[in-house]
Parts: sequence; structure tokens; C-alpha cells
Amino acid sequence: MEELKDYDGTAKALPMIRQEPKMYEEPVSESLISSHIKKRCKRILVVDDEKNMLSILTGILSIMGYEVVSAGSAHEGLNLFLKNPIELVLTDLNMPGMDGWALASHIKKKSPNTPVVLITGSEKEAVDEKLKKSCVDSVIFKPFMLEDLRKTVQGMIDHKALD
Repeated sequence: MEELKDYDGTAKALPMIRQEPKMYEEPVSESLISSHIKKRCKRILVVDDEKNMLSILTGILSIMGYEVVSAGSAHEGLNLFLKNPIELVLTDLNMPGMDGWALASHIKKKSPNTPVVLITGSEKEAVDEKLKKSCVDSVIFKPFMLEDLRKTVQGMIDHKALD
């Protein structure tokens, strides 16, 4: 018995109840773990000519559990896309040489079911007008919240899984 002092200073004996922590009795199945990893470990291609943005997006998506392949130009991104299985493409809109619209068009010709998301700081009205006539699946406007990025990426990957 352990002694505890009451508010008036008198000692009171209290019985101590000790319980051993319960261990999880059933081992977690390796197939459950691997299926969860396979679900989350989707490969995303990120294309941006701005190194800082490329690094930020790559880091964020990696932390979210995705495998990320990155490219500093649309031409490099297209070459990586043709050589690797890619679940989703995130591309900057305005890049020298080939822009995000053209990259999306090339990707959709090779793989119509691969979602392409543009990331841009361009004026919303101009982008929305062109979006109606393009093969781009979604647009994220800068500046954006991390939650918007997460929801867009997950939504595109979930939608592709249903196809």
C-alpha cells in the first residue's frame, strides 16, 4: 500500500492497482503492411524549371508517402515519363521551351488515363478558359495550401484507381 496525504495533512493508505501493459496478441500481417505501402507508394512525376519549387514539391510529396521523380524541364519530364511507370504528373505551366499545356498533351497521347495537374501562378481566368479546351485534369494556383495539394493529388490517384 502506498501512502497519500489528504488535504488536511492526514495520511491515508491507498491500494495501488498495477496492470501490466497488454501486448497486441495478433501479429500484423506482412501482406497488410505491403499492401498499405503499395497503395501509398505511387510514383509522381514533378516538373518545374524553378529549382526551389521543384525541391519543395518533391520534399512534400515524399513526406506524404509518394515516390517522386523530378525534372527541371518539360523535355526532361517527358523523357522520364516515357521511361518510368508514373501514376500522376504535376507540372509547372510556364517553362522555357515546352510549357505545361504541351507537356500534358504529349503525356495524354501516350497514356490517356494518367492524370496531369498544372501548378501555376498565372491569372485564374486565363488558365480556366484554356483548361476547358485542354487535356489537363486539374490546376493548382499559387500560392496554395498544403491541404489543397494533398487533396488534389490523392483525388487524382483515387480517380485513376477507379478507371
